[in-house]
Amino acid sequence: VGAAIATGLMVLISSHLAPAGDDRAMDGLGIALVVAGGGSLALSRRRPRLVLGIVVVVLGTYVGRRYSEGPVFAAGWVALFMASWRTDRRFAAIGAGTLCGVLGVIYLLAVERFVSPVPLIFVAWSAVAALLGDALRTRRGALDELEERARYLERTREEEARRRVAEERLGIARDLHDSVAHAMATINVQENAG
Repeated sequence: VGAAIATGLMVLISSHLAPAGDDRAMDGLGIALVVAGGGSLALSRRRPRLVLGIVVVVLGTYVGRRYSEGPVFAAGWVALFMASWRTDRRFAAIGAGTLCGVLGVIYLLAVERFVSPVPLIFVAWSAVAALLGDALRTRRGALDELEERARYLERTREEEARRRVAEERLGIARDLHDSVAHAMATINVQENAG
């Protein structure tokens, strides 16, 4: 649902963007790219690697076709964030590098402005997305570890209580045995004396 809403907003905003300078006006392919990028986010919880790959291709095509810069780039950083959160640190670094490299190279080749700060903006936003995802993954791992420790402590506490109850029963049984044995010995002595 969230991906559908985000995709609808991205399409709505992108279709109303006026091209600036040499940018291309939004056409059917541009809208399809926005829909593909935003729609792929629906799979980002289950298949973050696939989604990041799809979004890199979509954004590379979008930048290569020289469409106006718009909200479709948010799909890239959401995909990178989810990949960083749902996978490991190594894949997040590779994904961020791939996203930045592809977008930076295609931007520089397509726009032909080598003085532009846009590739640096790609790097900054990608680093932020990867670091936020990594922080969430680390926090989730710490919380999972604390929950497992609490479960372990609860199990050991229950086992310790059962062990103490068993020891107490064994002690009561020994005392009862000693009392009965002493009483039997006393009865035996009294019988022999009688």
